[in-house]
Amino acid sequence: MVEASIAIIAASFIGMIIGLLGAGGSILIMPVLVYALGIPASEAITYSLGIVGITSLITAIRSATGNNSQLKVILLPFGIASISATICTRLLILPLLPQAFSINNQYYTLDSLFMILLTFLMLIASRRMLFDYSQDTVSQSTSFPSLISSGLLLGILTGCTGIGGGFLIVPILLMHGGHTMQQAIRSSMILIACNAIPAFGFDVLMLHSTFQLDVFLQLLLFSVGGSFVGMRIARFTQQDMIKKLFGILIAIVALMILLTELT
Repeated sequence: MVEASIAIIAASFIGMIIGLLGAGGSILIMPVLVYALGIPASEAITYSLGIVGITSLITAIRSATGNNSQLKVILLPFGIASISATICTRLLILPLLPQAFSINNQYYTLDSLFMILLTFLMLIASRRMLFDYSQDTVSQSTSFPSLISSGLLLGILTGCTGIGGGFLIVPILLMHGGHTMQQAIRSSMILIACNAIPAFGFDVLMLHSTFQLDVFLQLLLFSVGGSFVGMRIARFTQQDMIKKLFGILIAIVALMILLTELT
């Protein structure tokens, strides 16, 4: 009961961060699912993909400005590469991996390795939160080879960790997609939804017979509700300070996960 309450509060908070910042908040969903609810990481990825994807889609729709001029850049080629890599990773690559590894005479489960990989991504996200996105170089041209390779990498990471990847998508779209900052943030939400929702659907249908629909719907409801609150708060708050505080929180959680998994 206590664990479920913690998960609900955390889902609401994560949704609020998604609504506030447009990207990055979803990276904390996996630790909540694994450590608060006790769901194995390999199964928690399914829940994370669904919660991240649907919350991002609703947030993108509610914040739509009517400017879809960059939609082709989102889906062709970056989006298609990312979506394909995520689904292939979930359906073809992960089922072939052994459930335990030995590294320097230390044994790790596949779930532990997923969480260790997640901690490194969380530390990257934390660094991006602590340093303003405006420091990124905005390119006026589109580099399709860079978008394809970046999309493939993002898809593999999403398939292995269940993250949305907004903290990675935004700088890619700035540097290689010819996006402005505003376009990149909104595009990242659309891309996260297009990336995560199909993979979630395939997972539910083919991989996990133990999927708990009631748990998923409860967390999704509070995540979406939190995103609505976050979008309203964003109109009246200074996002830079919130971003930096959240970056510190992500770093602390990442270090705690790393200590847990390595000891």
